[in-house]
Amino acid sequence: MMFPILFACESSAFDSVVELSAGYDDNAEMTRDARGSGFLLGAMRLSETLAYEQGLYTAGVYAEGQYQDYFRFEDRYSATAGGAARREFLDGLLAGELFCEASLYRDKLIPEDDFDGVSVGAGASWILSGQTEALLRQRFSWNDFRNKSTVYRWPAQSESGGMPLEPGFAGDYSDSGFAGDYGDSGLSGLDSVPEGDMEPPQPYASEKSRDDCLSSTALSLVYYMSPSVTATFTAEYQTNSSSVKGESYDSTGGYFAFDWKPEQDWRCVLSLSAAKYDFDRDDLGRSRSDNVRAAGLKISRFLDAFELYARIDVTDADSDFETEDYRQTVTQCGVSWSF
Repeated sequence: MMFPILFACESSAFDSVVELSAGYDDNAEMTRDARGSGFLLGAMRLSETLAYEQGLYTAGVYAEGQYQDYFRFEDRYSATAGGAARREFLDGLLAGELFCEASLYRDKLIPEDDFDGVSVGAGASWILSGQTEALLRQRFSWNDFRNKSTVYRWPAQSESGGMPLEPGFAGDYSDSGFAGDYGDSGLSGLDSVPEGDMEPPQPYASEKSRDDCLSSTALSLVYYMSPSVTATFTAEYQTNSSSVKGESYDSTGGYFAFDWKPEQDWRCVLSLSAAKYDFDRDDLGRSRSDNVRAAGLKISRFLDAFELYARIDVTDADSDFETEDYRQTVTQCGVSWSF
């Protein structure tokens, strides 16, 4: 792919969007014991697009950030900056894209999720007909987590000098997931060892630095049913390699979006998604599988450069670990200004 910087720039456009909203999150910590809180959210996006050779080449840069202020809990914020270069082929029927970005995420509520990351990738789009378009995107992300993760391990030997544990021994104790409390994790039976017998080993907690490498491959089919109705179907495969056992996984998922503009100033977007995550065994030998389903609805009203919107997003996570089960509903109303 040739880089557009080699050609004279013919046009450019600078866009800015500022957003302010308020809402309620009924499970901000994403746990089974849900605790909710209201919040204020502010966001801003700046982007610049350059066109070359009558639009045959385009390039763009952008920066965006958001800050979420919870009334009951600690705050979280994120920032991203990146760029992309695009080249069209076959009179615009086929297009290729290269992109890269850097990001950071800070969560005072869940500090273990803080990370700095970089991503690179490539994408392609192909107009199959007047109503359908296929999109393919490959993305690689490297995330450096700022805070160490707490991991649980079995000791190499029992305190009484017994033989080292066999691989998979942990599975006898942890069918219901380890919650950090022995009584809740299926380990309570260890307290009832007959006097004079050798006590089974107890897991211990330690901290470990975490670095992840995430690969994502997504294939989408966009169907333009009419000038006001668009349907998008996406299949995605992800694989995450982590320095922390139990955080590496493979996942497959699907996504559907229905975009309807009943009138010029109105827009409704319905989204549905489902994904399955199969995690590697952790240091205790436990396997884990998560099924995550989500649905969202956003209704917008446009008034010149302003967008007034209301949205609701529902997430349901079903896991082999009880500590990873949760249900979350977020409602939100806001306004965005484009200039």
